[in-house]
Amino acid sequence: MLAKGLHDLQVLPRPEGMSEMYFTDYRKSTASFHPGDKQKVKFTVHNLEHQATTYRYHIVTKSSDGAPHIEAEGVFTLADGASRITSKVITIPGLVGRTAVEVGLDYIGTAPGSTVEASQKQSIHYWIDVADPRPSERRQQ
Repeated sequence: MLAKGLHDLQVLPRPEGMSEMYFTDYRKSTASFHPGDKQKVKFTVHNLEHQATTYRYHIVTKSSDGAPHIEAEGVFTLADGASRITSKVITIPGLVGRTAVEVGLDYIGTAPGSTVEASQKQSIHYWIDVADPRPSERRQQ
């Protein structure tokens, strides 16, 4: 009874929730591609929110001077403490030059230092180099 009252008054420390996201096999990814090449993007999400959480993700590619291209998106729910590995094959777009491959995650959770649930966003990315189309592809254009 006393512990509940202290908890309700926010006197006792409360565990903070969080969600971890990271690339699962980042060392296996190739750094150089041609437009139209395929690449597997594999990432892990670990739910430490202290409750079941629904996550929306999107994978985009974007060059430093271009608009983002949505390559894949989806939704999944994880129980507290659960992890999920998501693997999607994307097609490298015709963005010649340095290009970011980014995974974005949206969910309802509690920000560090807060007690109120709100919309949370996080993202991870890596860079690839996209070369000019192969000589055989240039002749066809």
